[in-house]
Amino acid sequence: MASLRVFEGSHLGPDEERLQSSILEERRPMTDSYPSADRTATAGTSAVANATGRQRDAALAVAEVVLLAVILVMALLGNGLVLVVLLRRKRRHNPLHQFMLNLCVADLVVALFQVLPQLVWDAKGRLPGPDILCRLVKYLQVFGMFASSYMIVAMTMDRHYAICCPLQAHRSGATHRSTSYSALAWGLSLVLSLPQSFADFPGLTRTVLELTEIDFQAFIFSRSEVAPGVYECWGNFAESWGLKAYVTWMTLAVFILPVLIITVCQVHRTDTHTHSL
Repeated sequence: MASLRVFEGSHLGPDEERLQSSILEERRPMTDSYPSADRTATAGTSAVANATGRQRDAALAVAEVVLLAVILVMALLGNGLVLVVLLRRKRRHNPLHQFMLNLCVADLVVALFQVLPQLVWDAKGRLPGPDILCRLVKYLQVFGMFASSYMIVAMTMDRHYAICCPLQAHRSGATHRSTSYSALAWGLSLVLSLPQSFADFPGLTRTVLELTEIDFQAFIFSRSEVAPGVYECWGNFAESWGLKAYVTWMTLAVFILPVLIITVCQVHRTDTHTHSL
């Protein structure tokens, strides 16, 4: 450094200018190879933000939290009031009464175990807690969506059968049939939600690998390290197409398939009523 200050404060000849240039060239990579602590911290923060998708607009984040809070309050109040009214009624063996009761419970599951955790997630920037909490929350989030959709399907199929086949429906027993449909909806929801969050079994993975030679991962969400020292409730897919397959499956199973079943039942019931006239 002293030699450089001497060179900078005096007139340099050609040889001295070449010497100064060589010294500066030698110092440049050394300076670049040791970044400051601020630059390192900034780079680390950017890496974590990119890995966890946390570079969000502050105004948009606030809007999401407010919207989720409004949905949560309305869902709890609306379904809670309907549930209280249904429980106070004396005719609890009516099929429609049972379906409405089950549908209110399913909607409350959605409010408490999907909207509320998502609200906390958006407000804090990540889902706090251990791995078991991550898996349980992700399981219950999907379970509520399945239960709510499939309970509407069960109610539609029961009403379709009662209107289109009244004699058979009377013989089979309306209460027993509605109970069976409700139990089927809850059971399917429990089973179809399992791959969402419970730990993969190494034995199953090895067996599938041996049979199909494909890296198979049966279960999706867990508390994973998304950046050095940063853990998040994260989805892991063994194949590059896993995310697209997951979104497609959820769209089909939760939305499109129930809508198709409900539409077919409604159209067939309308045609039956028209022909009877």
